[in-house]
Amino acid sequence: MPSPRVVALALVSSLGCSVAFVDRPPANHASLPYFDCTSSRLAPATDTVLTGLLGLAALGSVTDGTRDATATVEITALAAAALGSAAYGYMNVSRCRDAKDALRERMVMGSLVRPPPYVPAAPLSLQRPGADPWLAAGPPPAGPVAPPPPAAPPGGPADAGAREGGAP
Repeated sequence: MPSPRVVALALVSSLGCSVAFVDRPPANHASLPYFDCTSSRLAPATDTVLTGLLGLAALGSVTDGTRDATATVEITALAAAALGSAAYGYMNVSRCRDAKDALRERMVMGSLVRPPPYVPAAPLSLQRPGADPWLAAGPPPAGPVAPPPPAAPPGGPADAGAREGGAP
């Protein structure tokens, strides 16, 4: 039975940083206007350091003179898991960087913004010579209608004569 410390280390390293934290580019990234994935090599580098440390630990368990083959096999298996995680991370980070470079190139080249389809002009034989296509036939449009004048306010000149006894 492996020691609890080795089991805890196995759980941590078997899920390696790259497996847990590296997001690969989407499969259809070439047709997407935007996507995100992990382009940092931090997680694979951490797995690489862990692989080196576990390799040194495996070497130490072989040369320490205790002849404990179980510990050597366990540590070597952990080193292999960390190495696999590092390889997975480096591979997906490389794919992500390539996909982001292709996206940048598509954005610069303008392939994401397509021009409107070409519509040919009417044949010259159908157009009247000298006719302006922007002018419509018929009279010009009527201008805006002016609002009616405002009514006289109460107490104005028309009401003054009625109060003084003048004609209603």
